[in-house]
Amino acid sequence: MRARVEPEKAWTILVTCILPLIAVAACGGSSGGQATPAAIQPPPQNTSCPDRGSLCAKVLLEGSSAEWVDNQYFMPASDAETALHAFSGTLNVSPTSLASATAGASGPTVLPGFSVQWITVDDQLVPLERDIIIGGTSNRWSLILSPGNVWSEPGDEGMSRASFPFTLVTERWNEAHNGIATFLYNDTTVSDVLLQVPQETALWNKIDISGRAIATYNPHMVPNASDKEAAFRDELSQRIEVRPWSDLADSSTKFDLTDLSQNVPQADVSAAGVIVDDVLYFREANSRSGAYPYPLEMRHGVFSVTKSSAAALTLLRLAQKYGAQVFDQRVADYVSINVSHSGWNNVTFGHLLSMVAGIGNQAPDPQAPSTFADENDESSDIWQQTWLVQERGDKLQQALRYNNYPWEPGEIVRYNTAHTFVLGEAMDRFYKAMEGPDADVWQMMKGEVYSPIGITTIPTIKTPGAEPLPIYGFGLFLNAYDTARIVQLYQNNGAWNGEQLLNRELTMESLYRNDNAGYTTSVTTPVPGQATQTVHYLNSFWSLSLGDDTCTKRIPYMWGYGGNFVAILPNNTAAFLYADANVHEPGSVAAAAAALRPLCDP
Repeated sequence: MRARVEPEKAWTILVTCILPLIAVAACGGSSGGQATPAAIQPPPQNTSCPDRGSLCAKVLLEGSSAEWVDNQYFMPASDAETALHAFSGTLNVSPTSLASATAGASGPTVLPGFSVQWITVDDQLVPLERDIIIGGTSNRWSLILSPGNVWSEPGDEGMSRASFPFTLVTERWNEAHNGIATFLYNDTTVSDVLLQVPQETALWNKIDISGRAIATYNPHMVPNASDKEAAFRDELSQRIEVRPWSDLADSSTKFDLTDLSQNVPQADVSAAGVIVDDVLYFREANSRSGAYPYPLEMRHGVFSVTKSSAAALTLLRLAQKYGAQVFDQRVADYVSINVSHSGWNNVTFGHLLSMVAGIGNQAPDPQAPSTFADENDESSDIWQQTWLVQERGDKLQQALRYNNYPWEPGEIVRYNTAHTFVLGEAMDRFYKAMEGPDADVWQMMKGEVYSPIGITTIPTIKTPGAEPLPIYGFGLFLNAYDTARIVQLYQNNGAWNGEQLLNRELTMESLYRNDNAGYTTSVTTPVPGQATQTVHYLNSFWSLSLGDDTCTKRIPYMWGYGGNFVAILPNNTAAFLYADANVHEPGSVAAAAAALRPLCDP
């Protein structure tokens, strides 16, 4: 199967391809050209705190250099006890230079500084800002903070100890580097913050990075702290039940569950799981320094999985609010289009979601097997300008520049992420037309869809400026909890706790549950136990056929650059695999879930 290339890979072409040690992997070649991460050395013995490696209190408090250690040392030691202090106030962390242990790699060079309020809820350390913290114009890296833990240890000089997970992300692409940080604190002060970053979803940029940040603590009562504590407890109560992967050991009868990632090097798997009814069975999260200690909080750059988890959800929500005819709204009625052809005249919201707009430059022959014609044309001036420009209006102007294909909308799939961005603009303008000029469709989604299903924070890349707009075609940073809840909403045909959040009929259509096959593409994929088959596309979902002589079903799946997949099966199971090995075999992901119970009713 041909390796898929998406606009998110522009950083590869524009920057990292100039770095010879990672150019082969970045530009779509084999992994042989990747830089090799430095081997993790055994933690040094320390008689004052033998369970701490190089993260002893002395190291944290006195400014000496810390060594790269196993992730376990960022978590409570064997003699840990309850934290001696509550944490309530503002943690200020200065911008910090980062070191790379990977020779020749080009990764984050500066940890963005931040000033964020935190509280402790029982033994958890909770940041009160969990969306993307923008790093600023001089630093292309931004930051996402997630909840961690607090505790105490005998060797910490009467202070309490904390750690938390974080994710370094880029403002333009869906690159995500997951790290862990730790510090000591008491009622008035904190130590420096030591951190390391041993894992990522970034095919072209696999690096180990570490650093030491100067931090200060401003203790104070956080406004409405009791409400924020109650909100966090409510969030925890809404999370899906999680069970260990080992609980599924005897459940698979047809395929071993390792088939979920059978051809993917395990070092390249960030997270994988199976959702069965109301339970998430989660595999240990990988990293180059041992098991990642906050696996369910790890945020993944899911690339085009965003199309199904954001763009499709938004249009299906609008269809529920205002009627199924939203899919048939003409883009030109809401978006100002100033081009030299009339091809946009009859393009609808639904056409853009299904990538059948009939707008594009490359492969104008309708018989050409070129589903990704414009998507892969990274040398195109339109492609370059669409993904290089920042401001919403400028990006939209570039995305609309493609020519008119010699066929009508609704006929042939020509996948182009620029069209999803145009759809995002059209949906926002439609929502403003319905609700007023100050209405924001993404804010509506957070309040009316994501929050009700238990997703309190949904970080995504947006255009900068006074009126930011999500890219919609890529940009979400999902964790395992988010993934499970989005899957369950789809499994329930758009209903949640008795309320229909998404248009039921169109949701079922998107999941190929109405005996529809969608649009044929030129993409093929291997399926375990079957011949290689052609996949289809509809409403941002790809699909393949799975079954046997008695029953065959179309299986919808989300697909993101690097090897990110989420498959949703009709037997109320689902599976996801987040990886960056550039292995694209959704059939294995779907087949692993199908092995858990009969695919079709008896």
